[in-house]
Amino acid sequence: MRSPKIPPGAELVTSFADMHKLYAAFMSGYFPLLIVVGDPGRSKSWYFEQQDAESLQIIKGNASPFQTYRTLWEHRNKLIVLDDAEVLWANLEGRRLIRQATELKSCKTIYWEKASRQLEKDGIPRSFQTKSRFCIICNRFVSSQAEDQAAILDRAHFIYFDPTNAELHKYVGSWYWDQAIYDFIGHHLGNLQGLSVRSYVRAYHRKQAGIEWKQWVLETFALDLHIAVLQDLERREELTPTDRVRQFTQRTGLKKSSYYSLRKRLPTADLDHDPAPAIRLTAKPPRPPDLRAELAQIREEALDDDQHSAGIRNPPPSIVKFDSSKGDRRCNK
Repeated sequence: MRSPKIPPGAELVTSFADMHKLYAAFMSGYFPLLIVVGDPGRSKSWYFEQQDAESLQIIKGNASPFQTYRTLWEHRNKLIVLDDAEVLWANLEGRRLIRQATELKSCKTIYWEKASRQLEKDGIPRSFQTKSRFCIICNRFVSSQAEDQAAILDRAHFIYFDPTNAELHKYVGSWYWDQAIYDFIGHHLGNLQGLSVRSYVRAYHRKQAGIEWKQWVLETFALDLHIAVLQDLERREELTPTDRVRQFTQRTGLKKSSYYSLRKRLPTADLDHDPAPAIRLTAKPPRPPDLRAELAQIREEALDDDQHSAGIRNPPPSIVKFDSSKGDRRCNK
C-alpha cells in the first residue's frame, strides 16, 4: 500500500545509487525538469554540490525572487538547481518565475513584471530567453495554489526520496569518520526513526564537546527508549548482570522488575544481531574550526561582491553541453 507521505504522482526512490542515476541523467540533459522532494537531512543537493561543472548553477532557497531572476539572467542556458525551493515557491513572484522557467519548450522566456531601476542600472533586461533546464529540490512541495502546483508537476519527473535507515547508514559510511558513533547508531538502527545525515554530525559535535551523546541518540531517535537502553546494556560485554540492572534503572527511572520483564520479552536475536552491516570507516575527521580564517574568508567574499557590483553586469551566456546553438544569445525559434 502506498504510504500517505508520498505525494500523489511521485515516484518513490529509496536508494542513493538510484537517486544519483536520476541526477546524472539530468546533468546529461535528458530531463528538462526534475523535482525531488524528501525529508531534511537526506543529502538531496549534495550530489550537485560536488560537481565541478561550468554548465551548472545552484540557487539556494534563501534567494529572493528578484535575486533569482538576476541569477537566471547571469547564468542563462545553464543547468539550474533550485535548492530549498519551497521558500521561492511560497512567494507569488517566485511562483511566476518557476512557472515560466519550467515550461517544456526548448526556449523559454523569463520576465520580471515590475519596473526596476536596479535592473536598468545593471543593464539587465526585464525579459530574456534561455534554454536552461531545471532541477527543483525541496522538503515539501505543497501550495494553496493547486492550479500552479498541478501545472508544474505535470511537466516534471517527480521524485520522492525516502531512503531507509539501512540505506542512509550505508551512505553515511562512505564519508563519515567517527567509528564509535557510527557503530553505536548501527547497533540500534532497527529501533530508530527520524535519522538524517545530520544526526551523525550532531552526535560528533556533542562527543567533541565532552557532552554525553549516546543517551542523546536514544532519547532523540529511539522508537522505544527502554528497549534501546536494554539493547545497549546487553551488548556491553564488560558489564556484569548486576551492572546492567543498575544502569538500566538509573537511565530509565524504571524498577528492577521492569528490566527483567523487558529482557524476557526481547528475543535473543535482537540482542545479538546488528541490523547494519559492519563498515570500517576510512575518512579523516574534520579540522576544528579556525574562526580567524573564516572571518578573513567572509571579508574576502564581501570584497569580491563589491568588485563584481562595480564590474561587468552582462556576462556572456554559458551554453550547456546539450545546447547545439553556436553563441546565439537568443533561442532558435
